[in-house]
Amino acid sequence: MSDTLQPPPSIETSPNDEAVDRAPEVQAADATPARVPVLSNASSAEPGQPPVEQRLPAPIPQHNYPQPYPQPYPPQRPQQVALAEQSVAVAEPPSAPSPDLYSPPPPPPQSRFWRAVKWPIRQAIKGIYLFFSVAGRHKLATVIVLGTLLLLTGGGVVLYRALHPDTIDAHITTQANLPPLPASVKHWIEGYHTYNGQEVWDSLSAARQQQEAQQGVSASALQTQLAQAKAQNVSFESFVYAGGFVGSDGVGHYMIEMKMTAASQQQVANLYFVTDPDGKILAVEDATPQSSSASGQ
Repeated sequence: MSDTLQPPPSIETSPNDEAVDRAPEVQAADATPARVPVLSNASSAEPGQPPVEQRLPAPIPQHNYPQPYPQPYPPQRPQQVALAEQSVAVAEPPSAPSPDLYSPPPPPPQSRFWRAVKWPIRQAIKGIYLFFSVAGRHKLATVIVLGTLLLLTGGGVVLYRALHPDTIDAHITTQANLPPLPASVKHWIEGYHTYNGQEVWDSLSAARQQQEAQQGVSASALQTQLAQAKAQNVSFESFVYAGGFVGSDGVGHYMIEMKMTAASQQQVANLYFVTDPDGKILAVEDATPQSSSASGQ
């Protein structure tokens, strides 16, 4: 009788059940790694001993980071290969760039004259820029300064006119509701009042000057006449603007009453002026009534 237990004869076992029963035995037998003896030509150290087992080399890991688990074999390091000498390439310094044949020549330096002319202009523009930039940041102070400047300017003009009255209009009396007297007529009156023949000549138009020149009258001749009148104590004291109008063609007509003193006697002359559209004198006529006509009336 054998030591192993046999199943009862009444129960038949199938081949599949036998395979399932044998599986744990196979797994228990596979738990220990199998050692494969590798035979070599080398003889063992002692006769009668089993041959020396040689282990296969461990595979070289494909990564170089530390392994998280202990290795069964010492790591195999790759053999270092001697590097051959390498040549070093040295770059040559770049050559000087060639001049561009299409680039314009540099502008010539400016002369001292133009630099002297541009310097005050630049300073003026810079001052204007700084003024407006400061005025934009300080608006209240700018308004006060500008108001003060306007008051000082207006006061200066009023004071100058008070100290220097218009000498031309000072001795001309103007009636009400009359057109303004042209400047040429005012200068003619001022020339007689101050005995200035050149001023009288300049108040005439070009056509009138040409007519006077044909008759031998010039600025020097007028100056001689006025000098003689001054030597004879003839004075032209006052002038009264009695009337005048300007036509549709721009020609002006004006009546001036001139009061003068000659030989201690006061006389009155009525002068009729005709001016062109530019305001220059075309003609001056004496419209004073004669004593004979006055006596006839």
